[in-house]
Amino acid sequence: MKNIALFVLALLGGCILCSTCEAMPITLGEIQYDGRGGASVIVSAVEFSWTDHGPTKLLDWGVVTPSDVGETFTQSPVTSPNFDFFASLLTSGTDDILCIQIYFPDHSYHGRQALESYWFNKFIQTENVDFYGWQVTEISLTVNSLTIDTPGRNPNGDGIWTDCAYDVTFTIYGIPEPATVLLLAFGSLFLARKRR
Repeated sequence: MKNIALFVLALLGGCILCSTCEAMPITLGEIQYDGRGGASVIVSAVEFSWTDHGPTKLLDWGVVTPSDVGETFTQSPVTSPNFDFFASLLTSGTDDILCIQIYFPDHSYHGRQALESYWFNKFIQTENVDFYGWQVTEISLTVNSLTIDTPGRNPNGDGIWTDCAYDVTFTIYGIPEPATVLLLAFGSLFLARKRR
């Protein structure tokens, strides 16, 4: 009877802690993305976005210029209406297709499409291809380098061209799902009981 009372007390305590404590997000993983490209347009800025293998931008970091080198921009449920949908792809437990794209203001773009298992340098140890069991709280874009050159190579010979070279880092932050926290609490209780 005493063990059952301790179990119920631990369960209630875990529920109260899960609902009242703000967990500090940790770095779940990152993507290092670099490349170069060009377009038949004269521009001084580009946009980086993520999609789920279609042309519709799910996460959009807005206009980025060479003066933003060293800056970090963050997307969260507060700043992006599509964040929760995109985060659900990152925590689904399946190897979804993700596409990182770089847009020029004339809406021409290029990018790379690949499975999650290709993209992520995971900092947490999971047996899943993505961050299943975690809640993604924010995704940041750090501009490591960005060079925009007009007219650049000028392959058309008309002066209407922009070359672009970039190196950015996307960092994914998150917290354990409440169910995961409860399982950890139960496991700790079980181990503590077993040691007695």
